[in-house]
Amino acid sequence: MKTYRLYLIMLMLAGALTAGAQITADVSLTPAPSPQGGGGGDGASEYVDIAFSFHVDEGWHVYGPENDGGPIALTFNAETLTGAVLEGGLRTSSTPVRTRDDIFGCDVTYFDKDFTATQRLRLSGGEWKAQGYVEYGACNEATCLPPTPVEFEFEGQTGLTPDPSPKVREQSPLEGDSAAGRSLLAIFLLGALGGLIALLTPCVWPIIPMTVSFFLKRAKDDRRRGIRDAVLYGLSIIVIYVGLGLLVTLLWGPAALNALSTNAVFSIFLFLLLMVFAASFLGGFEITLPSSWSTRLDEKASATTGIVSIFLMATTLVLVSFSCTGPIVGLLLVDMVTSGSVVAPTIGMLGFALALAAPFTVFAMFPSWLKATPKSGNWMNVIKVVLGFIELAFALKFLSVADLAYGWHLLNRETFLCIWIIIFALMGFYLLGWIRLPHDEDERDGDGNVIARPRIGVTRLLAALISLAFALYMVPGLWGAPCKAVSAFAPPMWTQDFRLD
Repeated sequence: MKTYRLYLIMLMLAGALTAGAQITADVSLTPAPSPQGGGGGDGASEYVDIAFSFHVDEGWHVYGPENDGGPIALTFNAETLTGAVLEGGLRTSSTPVRTRDDIFGCDVTYFDKDFTATQRLRLSGGEWKAQGYVEYGACNEATCLPPTPVEFEFEGQTGLTPDPSPKVREQSPLEGDSAAGRSLLAIFLLGALGGLIALLTPCVWPIIPMTVSFFLKRAKDDRRRGIRDAVLYGLSIIVIYVGLGLLVTLLWGPAALNALSTNAVFSIFLFLLLMVFAASFLGGFEITLPSSWSTRLDEKASATTGIVSIFLMATTLVLVSFSCTGPIVGLLLVDMVTSGSVVAPTIGMLGFALALAAPFTVFAMFPSWLKATPKSGNWMNVIKVVLGFIELAFALKFLSVADLAYGWHLLNRETFLCIWIIIFALMGFYLLGWIRLPHDEDERDGDGNVIARPRIGVTRLLAALISLAFALYMVPGLWGAPCKAVSAFAPPMWTQDFRLD
């Protein structure tokens, strides 16, 4: 297998970041006076106004409804409209700025200050319902937001006061529902799960018995010292990874971290980064740091004593295991940075480090437990490949964000779901042993002959069933089924070209 060295200079990311938008839209429904002439001569008609109040931060602008063939126009889209009809088009509270845009090659209109867009409905009598969304596009000098839907749902009866608490939801396609309401506990647990997975990779798992044995032998007859050194070793690992989380926050600061959730340029970078991680885990190459780094640290650790020596040993572990832990840490940081919480990277890395470091201390205290742990083998490579498929799926999420932002129309909803179906189907086939990748080792019988169809365990079989079932679950989404389990990752429903309603 070829080995390539990939030098990831995270500081270069800071130059790619721009300030994020603070554009919000509050939706309200109010009774409206009848237009002059009674709305076409129907004096019994009643009218309501659906108003969208936009707050636009300085430096940003929202494109108006008059744009045709240029940027994303402000549009009113009624998906369900019963007992009511549209009365005219969108009306705005102020006149938009009109200018020539050389990029789009046409005249464009936009609002650079707060404004209200109103759509009037004429009610035909009895029960009525209106459900849909207003879509808008927004840009500043550095970046643009993807087409952003502001959803609404109202219902009532003519002659009655409309429901004062309508169902209204605004959501940017850059931010899924899961990220918006995620608690710090959930972020911590997600980091811990990542740490447990990293623990089972071939770069970390075989090191545990060697490290524990080293500490116990170095302490000789003083078992308490061996346990103390192992505890300090675990704490050093925690300090390193928590320090990484703090570094991410300090480098960019709260404002820049918040901007990541609305930055299309950064989404493209994340897509490419996760694709590299996925290719590495699938066996295309290995991501390694310069061996001279770990060699120098190992030499310094041997030349020193006490806490400094143990900390340098922990740092050496972090560098040596980077080819396995790097992609996992990268995926976790991508998710946490874009979650909208400033402390998320630190909390997530704390969970990751605790899960990764705990076994070194626990097995030092109870070395006999090591005998009951699974031996190193091909199962660790299976975990890496599965992670590769998962990172590949997550990479597409960020590509879809950029696709929405720039209007490429490469990944509409059914195209995205089709690729995800293929990814998880292939993962299921791999777990069943129908596909082999460069990581996989040949299994041999007692005579040394390669086994053509090696047996798989129950855990691997169940994982394959889950992966294939998930792939089948998404198939109806190709024809417009909601597939709510993937709604936070897939492009919004309005990008679906084909729907069986």
